[in-house]
Amino acid sequence: MTAEGQAGRAGTISRISTSTILRRTISLVLLVLLASCSQNLDELDTSPAIEPPDAVFTNVTRTEYRNGQVALVIHARTASWFDSDRRLEIEGLSFTSYDEGKPSATGQADHALLHEDTGDIDFTSFVTFSSADGEASFETERLTYRRALERLETSDDTPVLVKGRNLFVLSGQGLLFDIKNRYFELRQNVQGTITPGN
Repeated sequence: MTAEGQAGRAGTISRISTSTILRRTISLVLLVLLASCSQNLDELDTSPAIEPPDAVFTNVTRTEYRNGQVALVIHARTASWFDSDRRLEIEGLSFTSYDEGKPSATGQADHALLHEDTGDIDFTSFVTFSSADGEASFETERLTYRRALERLETSDDTPVLVKGRNLFVLSGQGLLFDIKNRYFELRQNVQGTITPGN
């Protein structure tokens, strides 16, 4: 082979080597850049963002009227209003409900969620209700007030304790309390004590 041929071949090898090195360097740089920009899918926070309230009230009293008469008075340590779905989240709740302007029941709950559109209220944590005359009371951990039906209810698996002055103490699961007709039932696992003669 001539010196010219060797020089030409060496130049070609040199060009191939340079372009190969250049391609590999660019590929390596791109891989490093892509790897540094990507995130591990396990590390991504896919939980929904916590919506901040539109307004927060402390030591608040709310009075609701029906047919020109007081129907419900709610006192809250803290109440947070969310305009997006018209709900009021309440902490440290106490309330009095009224029937024809007269107190009919009182109660308290650690937490409540008032749905402004329906008037329904979901009570959670420690929940107690008592009739205004003191004849009956009950305690539970979760309770829903259905305004349109005028009733209080729990799911069938929620434990409930019902007391009737000095007449009875019942425990069970699944409370249905019809406010208007002053009727209640425990749906399952009912146990208790009834004291006759009082």
